[in-house]
Amino acid sequence: SLFYNGVPDWLYQEDVLTPPYEALWCSPDGSHLLFNSFNDSDVRTFTHPWFSLSDGLTAEPGVSFPASRSVRYPTPGSPNPVVKLWLADLNNTTLPYKRVQPPEVFEDQDYYLTSAGWIDDDNHQVAAVWMNRPQNLTVISSCSAPSWVCVEKHAERA
Repeated sequence: SLFYNGVPDWLYQEDVLTPPYEALWCSPDGSHLLFNSFNDSDVRTFTHPWFSLSDGLTAEPGVSFPASRSVRYPTPGSPNPVVKLWLADLNNTTLPYKRVQPPEVFEDQDYYLTSAGWIDDDNHQVAAVWMNRPQNLTVISSCSAPSWVCVEKHAERA
């Protein structure tokens, strides 16, 4: 798949998020859902041999080569997955999802979204942690209703 909602893609599962690799968060009262979306459309595909006896993916009789698998795998200088943070009102599913905007410092550049979560009990504020692609700037932000634009609260620069 090229689009993932609430489920991390390969890069985020392996290198960005920490266990349990969360990419969705329920509000304290369960009425809202905060989730990441990942778009791997521009991420290059890496195909590799698959050596396994346990899942039936062995070479067919008379075939000299093993089966292969493909994964979207970004390399330095190539496009990363595009990650976005969304908010859904589970009590009113006719409303469109609301996009939670990253802080202004990340406008027009690649970034990672490393974690997010609810700050309050009234579903009006979330926190999100963002990092630029070179990983020399990390921003902890607060994002509030109704605009859901994140504002920098703390930054670490390397």
